[in-house]
Amino acid sequence: MLTNEWAIIFNLLSIVVTALLVTTVLLCFAWLAIAQYIEQFSLHMQKRILWLFASAPWLLSVIYVTFFVPSLFQSHNTIWLTHWHHPHEFYLASWHGAFLFIFILGFAYILIRKALTASRHLSVLNSLTGLFQKKDQCEQLGFDVVVLESQKPLAFSAGIFSPKCYVTSGLVEQLSDKELDIILGHERAHIEHKDLQQKMLFSLLISLFPKPVSIQLNRLFSLVAEKLADTAVSVNHSKLDIAQTLIKSARAQKLFAENVGFKVVNYFITDDVDSRVKALIEPQEFRFFSWAYCLLVLAALTVMSFAGVDGLHHLVETLFSH
Repeated sequence: MLTNEWAIIFNLLSIVVTALLVTTVLLCFAWLAIAQYIEQFSLHMQKRILWLFASAPWLLSVIYVTFFVPSLFQSHNTIWLTHWHHPHEFYLASWHGAFLFIFILGFAYILIRKALTASRHLSVLNSLTGLFQKKDQCEQLGFDVVVLESQKPLAFSAGIFSPKCYVTSGLVEQLSDKELDIILGHERAHIEHKDLQQKMLFSLLISLFPKPVSIQLNRLFSLVAEKLADTAVSVNHSKLDIAQTLIKSARAQKLFAENVGFKVVNYFITDDVDSRVKALIEPQEFRFFSWAYCLLVLAALTVMSFAGVDGLHHLVETLFSH
């Protein structure tokens, strides 16, 4: 059994973890209500709303810590300590300890798995670059472009600290100079917006959500990033040319996939080509979104999370001992 300061620290960790899970559950219900309306807002607002969903559980946990941490330096009970009726005691062999241990173990597994996956992908990418890079074409297109010797019609950006644009010779051969410039401009926009790093962080933050919800959030976040990159390219090229390049690249990918019998992963062309093309040639009027709504939702979520954490704590303790 831990006592005094260490007990309070572990109790704080326990309540923070509980807050993370309770807030995530509440946000899942909120997502069911807002998912069908989110595309009615502008792309930048969609991205902000998605970041709010991803960061809210962690943000509220910080609020919990900020609210509860003065208890570490007070000898008398604060309001939360009075209600959390065993703040100066923490039993490792209790549901609190088991719950905290399982969460730390599970989240550590997620972190390690994502880190290993990213490391493996970067290793494969470095190997491909060393074996199949066409340096003569790279010099023509720019220092930030890597041309890979392959008939697969691929175009993507990759890298964490010094990302680059990657295209294959098979795709370059099928494109005009304007079309190639559109694709490279699109990938450079991803790098400028730091979409690669943002996607990694976003995916990590929503790892607590149930798989169906996290898949939907990741897909929408990626789609918004693609549309914003398309919009960035439209500064120097017409939207019709960008749409035509999307369609042409999609056809090249489809023909290759049918010829070799498997699906080609192509980061310039996603499964949402129709949505991207429609956004380019049929721009819609977006609804106004007030940040006051976000503040109200966040305040309501905070109150509900506080109540949910306290209620869950006492419900579990009616079934299990400390």
